[in-house]
Amino acid sequence: MKDKILVQNIKELQFLQQQLEEYEKMVKEYYKCSTINLDIEIPTSIPVIGEKSAMRLRSWRYFKI
Repeated sequence: MKDKILVQNIKELQFLQQQLEEYEKMVKEYYKCSTINLDIEIPTSIPVIGEKSAMRLRSWRYFKI
């Protein structure tokens, strides 16, 4: 029984990982096609800031809670 649960959990995690990767691709394409691309290019010019971090910084800047 534990094996079945473990296998199901692994399958679910793989599915969620795939969904996350697809979502990240969609977000990257959106940023590349829009005028906000400059908001991503500037921070990524700093060596320690990657594309994901720049997108998060940009989101926090405009969507403060």
